[in-house]
Amino acid sequence: MGVNPISSDVYNFSEPLCSWQGVVCDTQKKYVIGLLASGLDLSILIPESTIGSIPVGILKCQNLVSVIITFNQITGTIPDGFSIAFPKLKNLDISGNAIQGRSLDISGMKSITYLNISMNLFKGSVMGVFEAPLEVIDLSRNQFHGHISQVNANSSFNWSHLVYFDLSENQLSGESFHDLNDAYNLKHLNLAHNRFSQQEFPEISKLPSLEYLNLSRTSMIGKIPTEISYLTSLTTLDLFENHLTSQIPDLNVKNLHVLNLSLNNLTGQVPIPLLENLH
Repeated sequence: MGVNPISSDVYNFSEPLCSWQGVVCDTQKKYVIGLLASGLDLSILIPESTIGSIPVGILKCQNLVSVIITFNQITGTIPDGFSIAFPKLKNLDISGNAIQGRSLDISGMKSITYLNISMNLFKGSVMGVFEAPLEVIDLSRNQFHGHISQVNANSSFNWSHLVYFDLSENQLSGESFHDLNDAYNLKHLNLAHNRFSQQEFPEISKLPSLEYLNLSRTSMIGKIPTEISYLTSLTTLDLFENHLTSQIPDLNVKNLHVLNLSLNNLTGQVPIPLLENLH
């Protein structure tokens, strides 16, 4: 790959740091508080000694509030000390790269509310993520493994903050969540395409804000619960390729746009009122 033509124009290293594209400073221009650089081919813009990885020097930017470096070509691992270097960090989005690591510990990020590390090469346990008042958790399309049922034993995590939760396309195993009703502000839930053991539908009847529910390929058994009708905001319900049985209930969900029940062991016809509700 040739040199990105924007490197010499946008990143003039003789200019003040706060004038660089994607660098946000405080009003006094003393501290860097944000790195907002998506799709800039950063693997060839950073110094040669750290080419392709997150440079250790970022740990000195302890006033960072937002780090958004999505869809670049960043590889390697997260620098040691990353989790405790940014006490003010609220938004971390490093999705769409090829960053590796056994896990991600964010216990030192006391202010973080938005975490998106999807589409990378992270492995190991997800337990280190459930340590902060997070509103958004997106760990999808990595290689995380282990039993997420261990998260239920973590009483310090406040599920009520959570609005967006995506663990899809990993290698998580064991039992999934039995009861997610404590996440009563949740709007998006995606646990699809993992290696969970067989279990019945999780308890989610008290999630009135839930709009998107994807439990495809999660080894669910038993019946589709009629309590789904309590999810009055639901627009998408994807239960593709499970082991669900019995008849399809007449779910009274008026906002439902997308319904996928294919590749199950369901019997009978889709109820006419349910079909009429689909847009």
